Amino acid sequence: MKLKKRVVLGAIGAVASVLALGSFATVSQTNEVLAATTTTNTMKLVHGAYVYNKNGKRLKRFQGSRYKTHLYKGATVKFADKLESIEPNTKQYFLLDDDNYHQTWLPYTKIGKSYYYNIGSGGYINAANVGQINQKPLYTAEATVKVKTPNSFPVGRGKDNMMIKNNQKIKVDRTTLKQEDPSTVPSYRISGTKTGFLAKSVVVTPPRQKLLTFSGYTYVLVNDSINTFNNKGEVRENQQPPFEAYRPFGKGDKLPVDELLYIWLPKENKAELFYHLLGDSGMGDIVYVDNSKDNLSYLKADDCKYIGGPFLTPVNTPEQAKADTQLATSTEKSDLQKLIDQENVV
Repeated sequence: MKLKKRVVLGAIGAVASVLALGSFATVSQTNEVLAATTTTNTMKLVHGAYVYNKNGKRLKRFQGSRYKTHLYKGATVKFADKLESIEPNTKQYFLLDDDNYHQTWLPYTKIGKSYYYNIGSGGYINAANVGQINQKPLYTAEATVKVKTPNSFPVGRGKDNMMIKNNQKIKVDRTTLKQEDPSTVPSYRISGTKTGFLAKSVVVTPPRQKLLTFSGYTYVLVNDSINTFNNKGEVRENQQPPFEAYRPFGKGDKLPVDELLYIWLPKENKAELFYHLLGDSGMGDIVYVDNSKDNLSYLKADDCKYIGGPFLTPVNTPEQAKADTQLATSTEKSDLQKLIDQENVV
């Protein structure tokens, strides 16, 4: 008897699945003209969206159908304009380039206090409902979050000091990094402040789009198991024979750095970019401390990727790096000759 019940229930479940799939297919068909067949020139919705005209008025019909005036969360939609490079932090909505610093935007139209993307055929959707463009996360310069807390509490210092109340809506413009693990996002920075930080745990309506990261240090992400180098571009002694298999840092490690510079490599007859590992960052990791204690550890830039904090540019050129090496070599030879001369005199 139990077996029969299971068979019957299984059959009902199968029918329900078919019906559900049929229903989903119907919904998809209503957006067939909008749905993208490739990932190029498309955006993905993070929230349901209505279609508006160029004046910000909701359309009753779009592309000949009233069903296409409402797009569902998760829908992929074509856009009409072209992506353009911009100066960092000059637009409300933007994308980060592959270097995690330079930015691109999809031109939008501002109507009142809202921003709209052109999806063609006279239709526009609110940018606040978009989560991705060309499979890249969409960033916003500022977002409004809602706080849930049993008691009011203060944040910020000096002129940034304020009381946060239950159900209060607050504008934020950055997420923060923990030095030991930059992937952790413990709080948001309140817009217009330098010291006003709001714990993520009290926010009940987080931003729909990503926010840029706030960090006092520059951080890089390690691509693979890597060596560290000295200021001559040589592998450090603790990784030379018989310890050549030792790699102090591995894929996924996030490390603070404070300088980007070219170091001339005589054996390879070329200059390469290196990050200088921050010497005293307060990190408790013994491996990090051991490899940065003398403040002369460097990482190959090709082994890392910038992920947050102040963006570094090279402090020198390849030509300057080569000249510095030649000068240093000449000085070393001169010092050596002086020692030899002194030895001969004695």
